[in-house]
Amino acid sequence: MIKIMDECCDCANGAYPCLGESCEKRHVKHLICDQCNADAETLYDVEGKQLCKSCMEAQFGTVEVSVLTIN
Repeated sequence: MIKIMDECCDCANGAYPCLGESCEKRHVKHLICDQCNADAETLYDVEGKQLCKSCMEAQFGTVEVSVLTIN
C-alpha cells in the first residue's frame, strides 16, 4: 500500500520559517508491504495485495537453473 506520512523535523527557526503544507517533508510517500508492513523500494501486485520482494519470493518460491557448459 502507499502511505503518505508527515516527516516534519521541526527545522524552522528565526531565520527560516516553517513552510507548512508546501514543505517536502510534510507529505512523504512510503511503499508499505501488505504482508510484513515493512517499507519497500518496490512493491509487486500479487492477487490483490502489494508485496515486497522477500514476501513475494516467500509466497511463490524461486527457481534456480544450473548452466550446463559443453567442452
